[in-house]
Amino acid sequence: MAGGVEKMSLDLARGLSEKGYEVVILSLDKEPNTPFFEWPASVIWIKIGIGDPNVRASFISRIQRLKAIRKVASEVRPSIGIGFQVGSFALLRMATLGLGIRTIAAERNSPDLFNYIRGGKTKRIFSNLILFSASRVAVQFESYSLKYPSWLRSKMVVTPNWVERVALDTFLRNTDTFQILFIGRLTFQKNVMVLINAMSNLPENFQLTIIGDGPDLKNLESRAARLHQKVIFLRPQTDLKSFYSSANVLCMPSRWEGFPNVVAEALARGLPVVGFELCSGIPELITHDISGIVAKGMDNSESLALALIRASMTNFSPLDIQTSVKGYSFEQFIRNWEDAFK
Repeated sequence: MAGGVEKMSLDLARGLSEKGYEVVILSLDKEPNTPFFEWPASVIWIKIGIGDPNVRASFISRIQRLKAIRKVASEVRPSIGIGFQVGSFALLRMATLGLGIRTIAAERNSPDLFNYIRGGKTKRIFSNLILFSASRVAVQFESYSLKYPSWLRSKMVVTPNWVERVALDTFLRNTDTFQILFIGRLTFQKNVMVLINAMSNLPENFQLTIIGDGPDLKNLESRAARLHQKVIFLRPQTDLKSFYSSANVLCMPSRWEGFPNVVAEALARGLPVVGFELCSGIPELITHDISGIVAKGMDNSESLALALIRASMTNFSPLDIQTSVKGYSFEQFIRNWEDAFK
């Protein structure tokens, strides 16, 4: 699945491989599946291919997966196993019990997600118990560690993602229209419907480009058509430079995030970002009136529209925006993970 987890896990694999580590990636993919992002040449890919990752696995499929993962782990004998997201980590941890493999749980979401899913309180308890079985728990921001129980924090390390820094002289900003850009999965988490609803409260010269795919696509297209808004839908793509360069603002109306890669990428290109103050990951990356506009509350189309209008009237400094993410370099990204291995 195209997304931040795939991109950053591949970047991590590439960076570790370049430093002399032997890296093997194990996934639930079937053999014909191909990666969305470029695969590091020196990294081995083993595909389990049991069941359908898009469908809730049966009990038999779960047992088969555990056996397959244990077989691979017994053959590879890794020094460290990393499970990205708690579900994958749980599979890894159960499959490697007794093999003497240190395990790291790489949490790529803020625990705020449990506030929005069915049975969230119960699932949060079980998730924390699973994470406690890890040697280390990697979170995206220091502030996220405070959202976990105190008895779990001693295991935590902070491993933010990285973002490429680019030249600022390639911008092609449109002066006739105010171009709003959204990039991401079209899901409940990303909350794109509130952005489309906000368009009805914006001036006629505001336009929106949505790049992504997901289960909410048809509903979003239908809503945009009924509102007669200037909204363009495009499929996911790997090269987004021209979209960042031609946009006036990136809008990320998510309910929660981990380390929102597209937000960091926009900031690295000097592009201001608008998002909700109660969305984890937004206040960690955006400084109000400096690198973007933080909308009041959560899931409020009027508040979001006001923030977008304010962004259109604010004279942002692209250099100041870019400087706000200068600490998230690739070198630091790899060093953080090496520290997590200790």
